[in-house]
Amino acid sequence: MGDLMFLIGSFASVWLVVAWLACAAFCGTLAEEKRYCWPCWVVLGLLFGPLALVAAAGLPDRHVVRVASIPIPDEDSREYKALGFRKKPTYYEFGILLIVFAAIVAFALLR
Repeated sequence: MGDLMFLIGSFASVWLVVAWLACAAFCGTLAEEKRYCWPCWVVLGLLFGPLALVAAAGLPDRHVVRVASIPIPDEDSREYKALGFRKKPTYYEFGILLIVFAAIVAFALLR
């Protein structure tokens, strides 16, 4: 009985060490993707394990592409059409198109 408990305990400790090392590897990977010092985060992952992984996941990206906001003109204005925007169909227009399409399909199938 004692040998079985020793095997279970040693097996669990092996999995604990593997999980701890995996946390360190994932910390380094996350830090590299977010453009931080990945060796530093691997060391933090080795020291703090899952806690460092949560901290690395919460890091903001260092190089975020900022997009300038462009005001979209009103749908009836000339600028709207000049920029190549199209007016969105209303639900009424969409319903009519759907009925016409269904009629064409029904006519083709019943023919």
